[in-house]
Parts: sequence; structure tokens; C-alpha cells
Amino acid sequence: MSKLTDAQQIHDAAAAKSGAAIEAASAARAHAANLRQRVAAGAGDEVTATDLADADHAADHAELVSAGAHQALQGLGQAVQAARADEVCDRIVAELPALGSAVYEALDALASDLAKLVSAASDYDRFAEDAVHVLNTAGRESPRVKIGRFDAPSVDRLPLASCRGWSQLAAALVPVAAALGAHSNDVTVLQNVAQGAPTLPSTN
Repeated sequence: MSKLTDAQQIHDAAAAKSGAAIEAASAARAHAANLRQRVAAGAGDEVTATDLADADHAADHAELVSAGAHQALQGLGQAVQAARADEVCDRIVAELPALGSAVYEALDALASDLAKLVSAASDYDRFAEDAVHVLNTAGRESPRVKIGRFDAPSVDRLPLASCRGWSQLAAALVPVAAALGAHSNDVTVLQNVAQGAPTLPSTN
């Protein structure tokens, strides 16, 4: 059995004992009071002083027993509360590390995917930069090429500009941050960064 079950059983037994002691004390007080009433009603020859003294002593003793049982019950009640608190703490200590490990495992898996993102974004930007150099050397005369004064060059309307990997990641993180309960200011920062993410040409 658990500590809580043991403590609860001991408490319940003590509660029953305390209840019985209260009833016994009440009965002893009632008996002593009844003897006094009988004496006051004229039955003094039937109830002796010894009878009254014995009844009073019995009532006093029963009250002390009841008080002691109640005091013990309070201590056992505290023991039950402590055992219940320990059981809650045990459950937390048992479950929380496993949940923490799950978070770290998810982050490890994410780190691998982020490394792929860094590589893919770097490849994209490197290719776009190299393509611009090639166009400036050999492709400027093609009608398919557009080289603006302020805009990035494009081929068949495909812009040769950075994919802005950080902005792409920020765009993906905005709903994640919101779902994880991020502060609204942090979400706003991500949203502002995400605004710089261009739409990329894709085969999907």
C-alpha cells in the first residue's frame, strides 16, 4: 500500500476512536447530570456522595480521553495531508523529466531540419548571386532577362535575389510561437521579420 493509503487508514481508525470517545464523554456527563437531578429531586438517599464523585470523575476522565483522541486525530490529519502532498510531488518528479526529454528530442529533430534549411538557403543565395554575375557577363541581351535599376535581375520573371532564409524561417515560426504562448511582442517581431520573406520559385 502507498504511504497515503496507510496514513488514511490510520486516520480513519483514529477518527472512529475519537467519535467513540466523544460519545462516551457525552454519556458520562449526562449520567453525572442525571444523578445530580435525582438528588435535587429528593432521591438523596438513593444517590450517595460517592456516587456523585465517581460519576464526576468518570465524566472528567472521559472528557480527557476525548480531548486526547481529538488531539491525536489532528496530528494524523496532518500526516494524511503530508502523505497526499508527497504523492503529488512523487507524480510530478516521475513524469516531468520524461516530458522534458520529449521536448529535447523534438528540439534535436528540429535542429537537424534547421541545418537542412541553412544549407538549402545558402545554396539558393549562392546560385542566385552566381547567376547574376553570369547574366551580367553573357545574358544581358536575352529578352528573357530583366535587369532593373532598383530591382533584382530576373529570368522569365524569376527574381535572382536572396531567399532571405531567416525571414522564411520567421514566417514558419509565427504560428509556432503563438501556439507555444510566446509574448505578443515576440510574435510581432517574428511577423515583422517574416514580411521580408519573398515568394520563391518552386517545383512544388
